[in-house]
Amino acid sequence: MARVEERRGPTRIEHDNFRRGISVLGYYRKGGAPSMELSLGLLMAAHEKIDFPPGYGVELCGDMTQMEQSFGRLLRGLYLAMIFMFLLLVAQFRSLIESFNLIFFLSLMLTGILGGLLLNRQAFSTVSILAVVILTGMMMTVAVLMIDLVLRFRSEWMDRDEAILTAGPIRLRPIVMTSLISIVVLIPVAFFPRTGIDAYAPLATVVIGGLTMGTVLTLFVVPVLHTYTDDLARLVKAGLGRLARRRDDRTT
Repeated sequence: MARVEERRGPTRIEHDNFRRGISVLGYYRKGGAPSMELSLGLLMAAHEKIDFPPGYGVELCGDMTQMEQSFGRLLRGLYLAMIFMFLLLVAQFRSLIESFNLIFFLSLMLTGILGGLLLNRQAFSTVSILAVVILTGMMMTVAVLMIDLVLRFRSEWMDRDEAILTAGPIRLRPIVMTSLISIVVLIPVAFFPRTGIDAYAPLATVVIGGLTMGTVLTLFVVPVLHTYTDDLARLVKAGLGRLARRRDDRTT
């Protein structure tokens, strides 16, 4: 009925994306070739020396693959955060222009983020992207407070420039105090990390750089963007009004 035979076999069956596979773990030597260069060399050597039958092959996995997957997940989370944030801004201000202003303001913080990483000699990693998500919420709150007060003064029939000059000094102290406290708390983590929290040093560096640049931009660039977009909206309304009057004159 059967024939019993003893021979060597795998102790477990591994699968990767529903495919049978065998994992081979290796390490690269310190001071030798970089991990990416070594991995590509092994991949090319495997294809040159082994004639794989159909359905078989070699794939590289490890830290680089995990980092790429983590980058993808965090970037998708950042995109979703931006979309939901934009929708909330539209619901709050009932204006697409002001919402676009605040979203555009977030892109200007990249100078502080990249500058902080460059000065601290740190790489842009998954921890840095997580810090960008955190920083986006922090700076958006500060910008919303500034614009909301300006719009509140304008709703009370105050002139636009006067509303900006009045709202700026009022929001100056809370904005600076909030940013300064966060920066002071994160300085030890960014520049003097202890063992165990050194992996979060890029997070602190990104938040410090973004807060430093974002605070300045909130107090100066956000009001300027508000004036430019307001002037543009007035020009568009005036142009549409002239076109409507010309149509009425033609019809009469």
